[in-house]
Amino acid sequence: MKHVIRTGLALILAGLMAAPSSAQTANPPAAKGEVVVVQLRDGREIVGEVGKCLDDLGFYVKPPDSAAYLVHRDDVVEIHVAATGAARSFPIHERHGMSAGTAATLAVFATVGLIVLMRSILPTG
Repeated sequence: MKHVIRTGLALILAGLMAAPSSAQTANPPAAKGEVVVVQLRDGREIVGEVGKCLDDLGFYVKPPDSAAYLVHRDDVVEIHVAATGAARSFPIHERHGMSAGTAATLAVFATVGLIVLMRSILPTG
C-alpha cells in the first residue's frame, strides 16, 4: 500500500513541476508568411515575411526588396505585426510526427507493460 501511495505522490509532484514549463506565452507566436517588424538590439528594424524557423537558433525574415535575413533569437528585442502593431513571440518550429523523447517514453512503457503481461501469463513454476 505504501508503494502505491508513494508512486501516486511522485506522479502528482511531477505533474505539478511540469505545469509552469507548459504554460503558454502571453503573445501568440509569429506565423510563417506573416509580415512582421523585428526590432534588433543594434537599433535596426527588419520588415518582412516570417520564413523558416531554425529551432533555438532563430528564424528567417524576408523583406520584399532583398534577400532573407537569418535573425538570431539573442538579437531580437521585439516582434510586431506590420499591419496592426500587435506583439508576437518567436515563431515555433513546426514538427511533424513524434519527438525522440516521446518515442523513447513509449518504448519504455511498452517494454514494462510487456514484462508485466508476460509475468502475469506465464506460470511462476
